[in-house]
Formats: sequence, structure tokens, C-alpha cells
Amino acid sequence: MEKVDDVADTGKFVKCTTEAFEQTAKRGSPRWRRVLGDPPAWMKKPQAHHDLPQKFKDRFSRLGLDINNPKHMRWVEGGPHGNHQKWSHEFNKQWERFFQNPDVTAKDAVKFMNNLRQNTKFQ
Repeated sequence: MEKVDDVADTGKFVKCTTEAFEQTAKRGSPRWRRVLGDPPAWMKKPQAHHDLPQKFKDRFSRLGLDINNPKHMRWVEGGPHGNHQKWSHEFNKQWERFFQNPDVTAKDAVKFMNNLRQNTKFQ
């Protein structure tokens, strides 16, 4: 199945498959930086965050969304300086509620993701 998530990266189109990205993640942060770019300089302990949570990978895949696409990820401040670990559970709970509707579309998911990104409690 073709992914709906082909993205442009430094002028080249890159297909970011789930398998390739998972291999990238296992090899350490320099690879994350190559995929996502450098984190903001002010971050003390930057962590790559999936705005389409890994927990729901299969559901997103059925919608044609690749959770490892860089446009569905961002840098967040990790602990102990940031709150990433403190809000991740509630972030996933929000997605659980979202998926209670069996008729959601990829467009619905991207809109929901963008709304969560704007929520200050998930920064």
C-alpha cells in the first residue's frame, strides 16, 4: 500500500517507511537529527515525539498514515527538565477517545493531531 505521507526533505522527496525509521531510531540521536533536523538550541534533553502515537501504529496505518513520517513528529523537552514523560499517558488517552469513533478518516486524525500540538499541556 502506498503511504499518503511522502515528504520533501532538503529538496528531495523521501519515503519514510516505518521499518526504515525504526532502524533509524535504534541507532541513536544523530540519525533522529538527520530525519527531524536539529532540535531547538534551548532544549536541554530533546526527545523525538510521535504525535501519532506508536501505540496506535496499526490504526494509523489503516488510515494510510505513517507514524514515523517526520511531519507527524516533533522535538519535545524530555525529563528531568521537561514534561514529556508526565504528559505522554494523557496524550495517549486523548487518542484512545478519538479512536472510539469507528468512522474516523486520515483527515480527521491529522486535524486532531494538530489540535493536540496546540494544546499547551502537551508541550
